[in-house]
Amino acid sequence: MGLRTTRLKSRAEQRKRLKRRRIVSLAFLILFALSSPFWSVWLTNRFAESVLHSWTDCNLKIVRYSGLQYLTTDSLETAARFPYGKSMFELDYKAIRKRLLDLPWTKTIALRRKLPDRVEVEVVERIPVATIRSDRVYALTEDGIVLPVPADQWVWDLPMITPPSSLKLHAGDFVQNDSVLALLSQVVSVKQASPPLWANLSEVYYHQSDIRATLLDPPVILKMNKSNEHRTWIALNELLKQQTSIGADRQMPAVIDLRIPGNIIVESPNPNFSSQESSGT
Repeated sequence: MGLRTTRLKSRAEQRKRLKRRRIVSLAFLILFALSSPFWSVWLTNRFAESVLHSWTDCNLKIVRYSGLQYLTTDSLETAARFPYGKSMFELDYKAIRKRLLDLPWTKTIALRRKLPDRVEVEVVERIPVATIRSDRVYALTEDGIVLPVPADQWVWDLPMITPPSSLKLHAGDFVQNDSVLALLSQVVSVKQASPPLWANLSEVYYHQSDIRATLLDPPVILKMNKSNEHRTWIALNELLKQQTSIGADRQMPAVIDLRIPGNIIVESPNPNFSSQESSGT
């Protein structure tokens, strides 16, 4: 009778079998506990105590804001009214988000719960392109939303729109006045075509039925239509960079007429500036 040989199992296979045995044993114990009223109640109480204990550690302590350029943390905190110390699971996130969106400067708000005790607020702000004279000074977005001016008065760096008549505006509203919208359209057109030229705009206003604008450096008065092509603004910016004599006399600004499509006509009071017409094409 031959000897019967046995093959030794590898360590990995032995560990795998031991793990399966533990899983089966745990499942059996759980089924046994659930089948017994006493053990079922005991396990339920233990689970409830564990959940309640974890909730006491999940109270709101920290709110972090991101995406702020014009708004301040204090203004957002005042509007949001976060209930610090309250359970993270009991916060009314929908109501908080609505209160933040009621601010004219906020475009979108995203709230993210970060357990155990933190909420992150991601803010996308509205971007102003101009200011406007009314009963007070407001900022305006590209689509004509009226924004209140922040306390630090930084908006004086933006072009000023002067309406042809007195106008009553309210923060958060859309501008409905056609004359103001025509001026705003010109500012937006300049910004899209030539940001440096837009940054150089000082004021946009009506002179009788024409639209006029003033530049800061060099001091120039622009005669404009209610709509000018983008290429006109690009060509004007290049002309101003090349012709340093335009606006050299700061006591008497140059006048540039943009009302003829495809042409930039310089009505310069400075005799050193020889070219009176420059193609805008």
